[in-house]
Amino acid sequence: MSSTSEDFNEVLSKSKKILERYALCDSCLGRLFANLGYGLTNADRGRAIKTLLLLKAYNSLHGITDENLAKNLARTGFKPALTLLQAKKISVKIVMCHLCRGLMERIEEIVEKTINALKSYEFDTFLVGATVPQHLAEKEEEIWRQYKINTGEMIKSELTREIGKQIEKQMHKKYDPQKPDITIIIYIGDTGEVSIHVNPSPIFIYGKYRKLKRGIPQTPLKDDNTQISVQTLIADPIIRAAEARGAKFHAAGREDVDVLTLGSGRPFIVEVQVPRKRTLNLKEIEEEINKNARGIIEVHGLKYVSRSMVAKIKALAEFAKKTYKATVEFEEEVTDEDAKKIEENFRNIEIKQRTPTRVLHRRVDKVRTKIVYWIKVEKTGPQRLTLTINCQGGLYVKELIHGDQGRTKPNISELIGKKVKRIILDVVDIEEKT
Repeated sequence: MSSTSEDFNEVLSKSKKILERYALCDSCLGRLFANLGYGLTNADRGRAIKTLLLLKAYNSLHGITDENLAKNLARTGFKPALTLLQAKKISVKIVMCHLCRGLMERIEEIVEKTINALKSYEFDTFLVGATVPQHLAEKEEEIWRQYKINTGEMIKSELTREIGKQIEKQMHKKYDPQKPDITIIIYIGDTGEVSIHVNPSPIFIYGKYRKLKRGIPQTPLKDDNTQISVQTLIADPIIRAAEARGAKFHAAGREDVDVLTLGSGRPFIVEVQVPRKRTLNLKEIEEEINKNARGIIEVHGLKYVSRSMVAKIKALAEFAKKTYKATVEFEEEVTDEDAKKIEENFRNIEIKQRTPTRVLHRRVDKVRTKIVYWIKVEKTGPQRLTLTINCQGGLYVKELIHGDQGRTKPNISELIGKKVKRIILDVVDIEEKT
């Protein structure tokens, strides 16, 4: 095209040919040329095109100069053309839009339905998506091909944009395609039925817990949601406060059922799923958790974090330094020489651990390499040693001590030549670098 006027004349020429064959509403006609013009909705653009075509079909000096064009405009429901033909006593039957089948004229209805669906949710930012019947998109693309149109946009793009603008205006919320608090999906059925699906983004709450009673698992046993666990004690009050559907519990590693977690505690994140409330009083929730737990666990430091912190928590479980205190009873007497031997041999040493037999049911059977940085040993009885072990996250400490029938090498039992009778283990520190 050599000029803007030629561009414009081609738009009018194509529009006239299209309307000869298809009845299109203002939005659907304007959407074919969505990339032309500025500051106009597709409905504005479509009305403007129809207005200019009507000027071609009628003028006050010569009357109706193109009756077919006037009729083609009128059958789309274009009021100026209808009024003109009625004045000339020419009847025209309005035809439903070939593309949207009246969908674009239902925007207000869909917005009202969407806002009603959102009323019970707390949010500041949102995103709108839509699914439309495949046959509708195919008809639109067919017109593009048939009339060599490369300036159009898909109907669902216009649908989501116009609905989003109304939600912003009426609910005073912000459209945010990057990090929306809530995502709204508009489902358009084959016969035009509309359903609204509201998907709140999860919220992520970080904290640390200390486990003060043995015999409590970190997560409920499979298919037993009634069992008391660290997860249920922490997550349930948060779920209730957020009016959420559920939650995932992410922790920096896990302790065995019979192990305490002391010191400053184990970092965790509760991923709250489908929350209706997003602004929670975390101090009050923290107090409620500790009160309800009755000394089984304690939590502190609850705060909001981003999704990216989950990956950091997982990495912390595998690589951060952890310190354990183990009281170990052996089947025979231990000596000061045994204590010294352990301290000397377990300093900055690599440990090869094949997946322990006790967790083979849930972990892949492979050899993992972990580091023991140091062990301090105190002889606290004829057959008892108290070990303070500083090691890399992910090390199975009980197996480091008893050897797991040779699946962990080196191990303390093999080093001193004495079998382990009992281990009482506590986590006393988890180094946190986030």
